[in-house]
Amino acid sequence: MTEQRYIRLQEEDEYGVLETTDPWIKDLIFQDEDYTTETEWAEEELANLADIREARQATIVGEGSIEMDGRIDELLRVMKLVLGEVADSAEDGDAKEYIFIPDRDTVPHFGVIIGREEDEFQYLGQVANELELNSEVGENLMVTFTSLGKAPESDDVNEKFTGNAIVSDEDNIDLSDLAVMATDEVTVHIGNEKREDLQAANITLNNNLDDDYHVLGANMFTQPLVGQRREVEAALDFKHEDTELYKDFMDDTRVTLKKAYKMDEMVGGHNYEMEVILPELQYREYDGTISSRDTIRSTLTGRALSDEYTIASADLEIIDTDVTVQSDMIVRIVADVD
Repeated sequence: MTEQRYIRLQEEDEYGVLETTDPWIKDLIFQDEDYTTETEWAEEELANLADIREARQATIVGEGSIEMDGRIDELLRVMKLVLGEVADSAEDGDAKEYIFIPDRDTVPHFGVIIGREEDEFQYLGQVANELELNSEVGENLMVTFTSLGKAPESDDVNEKFTGNAIVSDEDNIDLSDLAVMATDEVTVHIGNEKREDLQAANITLNNNLDDDYHVLGANMFTQPLVGQRREVEAALDFKHEDTELYKDFMDDTRVTLKKAYKMDEMVGGHNYEMEVILPELQYREYDGTISSRDTIRSTLTGRALSDEYTIASADLEIIDTDVTVQSDMIVRIVADVD
């Protein structure tokens, strides 16, 4: 029996039923996974007894998270999971551009298939809940996303290994290289100013799935969970130099945040770039505390508000006019070949 650890994400034909065709992500390259099965129990609460003598499983939920390095080919597919279908795209020869705008109506449901040595667990009916993009000095871009849905039935836990596979998705970027976006290739603009004093930047999107979706007669979800009010937040760590950032916070300053990751000349001649744009970031919290003799940081935490933003695409010349959208978050992924 071959032993291996793997994760595969596979779209579903209907809720809780995997597609019969090849998965659209196979053998995801990841660092950690943490998928668990949680149950709520219906217990007797009798006035004349001090102990519990009977309980049964009332609801069962499968949920978890996956953490991985930021690789462009996988990021494209993860964005589809969390944000929904591509809102706009263009192609010119080998150059491709994808623009994602959060849309809960197009967020897919999918299965998370996890190989844990000789065993395989299928968490079906999953819907993406949160996405976190974390950049720190000296580290790769780290990507974490969470999902919520059905737990594996007994038949969805198999004592078998299903073998290796490769990405097979002709409609999306398919790069032969495994390069990772590193923090020395990150630039951050706040407003029109490129900031040179950032030490860490974290962006989190939360779809706020409604997990109160059980129905009578079933102890697991029977339909895809629906997101409620979406929340997009950013935490920015600056080297503490003066009080200007605190003044911005107190003055209710609202800014446009653009965080761009770029990797030049990968194997095979590929270049790529990912931009994450928050059209209107409102600062909500300031922190500039001292910890021992560590470098003092000024941390600004903010909430993204929905606003108009024009996405310039002139660098590729594959979209005739700039795209103007109304959103609290925009993701633009570009790949081209020299």
